[in-house]
Amino acid sequence: MTDGPPPAQGKILSLQYHCFPDEAGGAWRVTYEINRRLAQRGWTVHLITCNPGEELADRETIQGVVYDRIGVKPSKRPVSLWRALRRRLNAALSDSPGSPARVVHVHNPLVGFLALLNPRMWNVPMLYHFHSAWYDEEQVNRRERLLLEGRAGPGAELLFLLRLKLIRLMEWTCYCAARRILVLSRYSQERLGEYFPLGKDKVQVL
Repeated sequence: MTDGPPPAQGKILSLQYHCFPDEAGGAWRVTYEINRRLAQRGWTVHLITCNPGEELADRETIQGVVYDRIGVKPSKRPVSLWRALRRRLNAALSDSPGSPARVVHVHNPLVGFLALLNPRMWNVPMLYHFHSAWYDEEQVNRRERLLLEGRAGPGAELLFLLRLKLIRLMEWTCYCAARRILVLSRYSQERLGEYFPLGKDKVQVL
């Protein structure tokens, strides 16, 4: 008797803005390993992501994972990103051959928020993978820009505060919609609890 392929488990839809090996980074490498191992265990993994460069194919399969890339230009504008994402979600969540996705695994709050504007998403169990708070990252980036460019005017400060409010709205929408919020460490669990105290019962440390 020879070992055959693992039994089919269903389809998982993975949503990221960028990913490995398209881009290098610790969080992207983690999500790559998760998707690769799920594919090895018999899951059909459909990754919707954004193409960081025109040299990469719009669609290809890597280590058993289907990479479905949104073009560079539409990925840079929220409205065009939403439209491109909506088309791919409608196909991935439909009852067409290949079966609809059974689980949606979100790794990026912007992509997750735009995806949730599609009513098809509301009936599919969603997992949110908390790598770090975009809210925190934006403030760190802001401090670095101020060190380089000097103090910003009052208009720029107001726009920055509004941007932080919008980021919080998008992140909290994803957290509220998720059945589970996955974290990789106790530190991440504690930070998430400070930032989003309403979801402590949803958090699971991997």
